[in-house]
Amino acid sequence: MRCTEIRKCLNGIGNAVYETVGVFMPERCAVCGRELLPGERKICIICLGDIPRTYYGMTCSNPACEKMTGRIKAEGVMPFMFFRKGSPYNRLVYGLKYRQRYDLGRFTGEMMGDLIFGGGEIKEHIDYIVPVPTHPFRRIARGYNQSRMIADGIGKKYGIPVKSGYLKRVRFRSSQTGIRAEDKWDNVSGAFETGYTLGPCSILLVDDVLTTGSTLEACGLAILSKEPYIKIRIATLAYVE
Repeated sequence: MRCTEIRKCLNGIGNAVYETVGVFMPERCAVCGRELLPGERKICIICLGDIPRTYYGMTCSNPACEKMTGRIKAEGVMPFMFFRKGSPYNRLVYGLKYRQRYDLGRFTGEMMGDLIFGGGEIKEHIDYIVPVPTHPFRRIARGYNQSRMIADGIGKKYGIPVKSGYLKRVRFRSSQTGIRAEDKWDNVSGAFETGYTLGPCSILLVDDVLTTGSTLEACGLAILSKEPYIKIRIATLAYVE
């Protein structure tokens, strides 16, 4: 059995277990832990209203985009919420990355899509959504790519194709988490490459967290070095100020 088939089986088992547990145990808010009321999904209405949104908009005139200035040409950068020390909303990121809560990726992706497309942040057409890839070793260990889950949430709701195989991580290196800011670029430089050609188009590059911007820079350079005519916009779930 090939690795892809094994991964699909494991994901299927995980999905079945999660759904079965949900039948017998009430679902709780991913932020505060309170039991969800009928009609609430993943996050209770109180926590939903208090999400520390950035309200940056898909522009190049915000602090997140300034981090990318001079590194890659991006038409806009829009992180959804702030990632702040001690914030209970960090549980959305931790749950997605480390606790098998892939469902949070799709759910937060829908919210991001509502803000980006439903809110009119992007006036021009987006042809494809491209998630930042993880190395196959890490994807097998985790069972999924968290950025792909976010991208799927956006794409499914707004009917935009997700090109998960376009960008590939070809070098396995340590996680960016815990690495000094000045070392993060060395850790991801040359780690990505494109798998095929998209042609002239506009893409939304999606990642879970924007910290120094090194990973997104490496992805953008891998894309633009092969297809310099592609227009890139960036959306992330969280942003570290």
